[in-house]
Amino acid sequence: MVPNSNLERLSRYLENVSALSKEYSASVFWENRLGDFKTVIKKQNIQTISMDNIEDIVKSLGYHSDHKTSEEILSSIDKTLQLLDKTLKKTNSETAGIEKTDWEHLNALYFLKRYKLLELYTAFLKDMQIASNMSIARHFYYAYLLGNLMRKYLNSAASNVLEIGAGAAILAVFLTRKGLVKNYCIVDLPEMLINSSNTILSYVPDAQIYFNEPVQADTLSEATRFWLFSPQNISMIPDGFFQLALNFNSFMEMDKAARDSYIELIYRTGSASALFVNSNRRQAALPQRDGSSFDNHPLFYPYHSDDLVAMWEPDEFQQATRSNFGTTPLSFSILRVAVINR
Repeated sequence: MVPNSNLERLSRYLENVSALSKEYSASVFWENRLGDFKTVIKKQNIQTISMDNIEDIVKSLGYHSDHKTSEEILSSIDKTLQLLDKTLKKTNSETAGIEKTDWEHLNALYFLKRYKLLELYTAFLKDMQIASNMSIARHFYYAYLLGNLMRKYLNSAASNVLEIGAGAAILAVFLTRKGLVKNYCIVDLPEMLINSSNTILSYVPDAQIYFNEPVQADTLSEATRFWLFSPQNISMIPDGFFQLALNFNSFMEMDKAARDSYIELIYRTGSASALFVNSNRRQAALPQRDGSSFDNHPLFYPYHSDDLVAMWEPDEFQQATRSNFGTTPLSFSILRVAVINR
């Protein structure tokens, strides 16, 4: 059951989301993705918002709910794994006659199987009651990886986390369900914050959600608190607050100025010896709003020279899921893990 206070806050946020969007220009990439949102939001009765209404809005953003029963979860995994024998006889998804989404899902499950994580993954999904697909498997793997990194580099049992471009907030929910989060701050496009809040309300119903409100430390609160910010309100995020900062497949979609400003935000809001983890691909000619394009290369992001780099290498999961047998993607996803603000 979702607390009324969360739905009331979301309702107030939805009343302002169109105005927030006008104040901030999304990149060309996201401007094209948000085409149906304005039409759908006008049809909603914001004052009496419900979880069903939120689902309709989220669908206009190109997303859908992955909520499934335990039986449906197991059936989906078994069905996908049955494609393995057929697939191994072929060279790639096209010649195997398999849809791209099934191909990526198959590769994701096989990756988890090779790393002996498949049983843990299946049990986690049954507990969450969420369907398996490539994206869900990827976020599970990142949550597993981040859990190991947090135990190695961070002292606190539960951390304050900042994620730039969280999308559906699947990673935020997974980390929270693992007991690794105290406060979780998300910065994203105004429309995408609706998607994030929908996932949080669905899978962490006892959480507290705040939209564009100053972050406040509350050591007495037992509930995880989520602070959701549109880009023009990031000044409300305090200096030195976060022990973990994240970005996955988001810097690679941004204009250069926006990308660089978010990286500086991470350094400003990260605590002493915070962890900064990101994985992004190169976009050799990413268009910008002024009509120009630039080489958005993850090896040349404006990191600080005193970072202690723990990992800087191809992202194994994304490499595996985007590959065909005998071939590799042209652009690697580069995973970087660094201790910052030392």
